[in-house]
Amino acid sequence: MSDETKIECPQFRLFPNGTSFMMWVDSNCDRCLKGYNETKHSKGRSNCDIENAIALSAATDGSLLHDGYTPMNKADAIAKRLNWDGKTYLEHDCPEFVPG
Repeated sequence: MSDETKIECPQFRLFPNGTSFMMWVDSNCDRCLKGYNETKHSKGRSNCDIENAIALSAATDGSLLHDGYTPMNKADAIAKRLNWDGKTYLEHDCPEFVPG
């Protein structure tokens, strides 16, 4: 996507809507070896910090800041792992994806 067509969004807001969230998780986390699996993760958390941060964002304000409960430096660290600037919606695949 070129710079002219990027959609600006509130800082660290991952997706414009729930459908985009579901599509990203479905094509990344749900197919990843590190992704959440009920039989392997009885405490309800994945082995992947990125998946956990994105899941929490879906349950809060939609951003990596999680309604202000997550410090800016932690949100920035997850964004860097995603190779994402945090200023546009997340539109690329997860760089830490492990085929499972």
